[in-house]
Amino acid sequence: MSTQHLDIVTCIALDTDESCLVTGSRDSSVMVWDLFISSSKVSLQSVPRLQLFGHDDEVTAVAVNADIDVILSASADNTCILHSFCSGDYIRTIRPQGCGRLSKVSISPQGDWAIYDSLNAALHLFTLNGTELRRVNLGYNLMAMTFAPVSEIIVIGGDNHAIEIRDSFT
Repeated sequence: MSTQHLDIVTCIALDTDESCLVTGSRDSSVMVWDLFISSSKVSLQSVPRLQLFGHDDEVTAVAVNADIDVILSASADNTCILHSFCSGDYIRTIRPQGCGRLSKVSISPQGDWAIYDSLNAALHLFTLNGTELRRVNLGYNLMAMTFAPVSEIIVIGGDNHAIEIRDSFT
C-alpha cells in the first residue's frame, strides 16, 4: 500500500464528523485517510486506511457520506464510481450519458447524488442506484455545490455571481 498519491492531488472531501479525509489524484486513485484531532492540532494518519481504484484517468472530484457508507468519485474518463466508505468495496460504475467533463460531485444525506458536467454546464441528479433523476442545463459555469445536511436541497453557485437554492427533485 502506498503512503501517498503518485501524482498531484486534485480533489478533497471531509466526512461529516471530520474524522476522515478522502482524496483523489491525477494518478487515478482515491485514498481515505483517518484524521486525528486534539485540542492543539490536527494530524493525518501516515498511511491511508483505504486505497480505491477503478478510474482510467485522473480523479476530478470526490464526495463522502459516511452515514450511508458511500464514497463517490468522478474522473476525466467520464465515469463515476461508488465505493463503500467502511470497507472500500466496489459498488458500481456509472457512465452518465451526454457528459463532457465531470468536475464536481456531491452526495445528499439520503444518498442521491449530483454531478456537474463543466463542458456542457449541466447539473445531473441521480439516485444512489445510479438512475438519472434529471438534468439541468445551467447556462453558466458552476463553481461550487453542496447538499443541505438534512434535506434534498442543493445549493449551487457559479460565475453568474449568484447563489441558487434548488429542490433536487424539481
